Amino acid sequence: MNTQNENACSFGVKGLGINSIAELSYLFSEWKQSGFDKICIFGGKGLGKKMEIFLNEMANVKVDFYCDNAESEWNENCISPKQLESFKHQVVVFISPYNYQSQIMEQLSKMGIRHIIPLVSFRIFQDYILECKKIEMKKSEFVQQGSNKHRGKLELLADENYEKDATKAIGNAWIETDRYYDDSENNFHPEGCGMDVFWGKNSTFLKYFEQLDCSSIVELACGHGRHIQKYLNKAKAITLVDINEENIEFCKKRYSNDTKIKYVVNAGSNFSGIEDASQTSVFSYDAMVHFELLDIISYIKDANRILTNGGKILFHHSNAAYAPEKSWIKKPHSRNFMSADIFAYLALRHGFTVLSQDIFSWGYGMNFYEHLDCLSLCQKIRDIN
Repeated sequence: MNTQNENACSFGVKGLGINSIAELSYLFSEWKQSGFDKICIFGGKGLGKKMEIFLNEMANVKVDFYCDNAESEWNENCISPKQLESFKHQVVVFISPYNYQSQIMEQLSKMGIRHIIPLVSFRIFQDYILECKKIEMKKSEFVQQGSNKHRGKLELLADENYEKDATKAIGNAWIETDRYYDDSENNFHPEGCGMDVFWGKNSTFLKYFEQLDCSSIVELACGHGRHIQKYLNKAKAITLVDINEENIEFCKKRYSNDTKIKYVVNAGSNFSGIEDASQTSVFSYDAMVHFELLDIISYIKDANRILTNGGKILFHHSNAAYAPEKSWIKKPHSRNFMSADIFAYLALRHGFTVLSQDIFSWGYGMNFYEHLDCLSLCQKIRDIN
């Protein structure tokens, strides 16, 4: 029996996994017979609640309490790590957070917790979450009635800042987010949007980017300038555009020695300040996915104005054209309302031909969503003004 307990502990720490509900139920019975009769979920938010439902519904296991490092979460149902340590000889701990899993496992091991289960990484739990997501997605679809489809009344969900000025609200979300920019540039970002996604040798982004004429290129929503270093030597002239003055000032300091770079703070919907027919390419990565559809229309139209004939746009945008009543921040990875088809339609109507579109998934682990994004490469074939 002791050998089995040690194995149960080691599979948790080493992450070997649980492959079925039956296996999970068997381990529970073994632990309980050995005196480990308390069940704790570490991490009280988000996935923690879904994990409790999973354990209760699928394995008939009752969760006794939660534990969290954040003092703000402590209450009668959620204890502190110090309190958890007093249960170390009778508790099995399931880890809820996906992004800090290894740190939490190390923390719990140092506390002497023997049974540490990173269930969030196991296929049986991931499949359960994916099914939950599919059910949630279906709630936003039309209700089927016979051979027709019907949708009832829709109202924009209350969000004062969003309703007042959606463009500004979206731009403001990226002010003072140095951690996001730093993590993304160093491939540490939890959403999986590190530099390798865009510039790795097998990246679709890189394949498309290599089709751009970088003689005079505009980068829209440049942030802290993480992408510039990848094309700086190739480009003859660069214009960086961002709605946030803080980002433009950061880039000015970062690239102060590069005289071929120009900087523009825009209003979040056009390329004001850039001359007509002066650019050979415009691109945007990991930003337009959050933009309002109305602003994207404006950007496509103004891109036609600033591009030379034959110039190209390469835009990474959302493919999440569902739940139109929700604001962007309420949808997976904060994707706004847009799709590959809608974007193609807009491009065709504004003087472009669509050269290629790739629909792809985004995120990993519990944050993985299928067909969430699209990368569109289009070429200007005529003026529209």
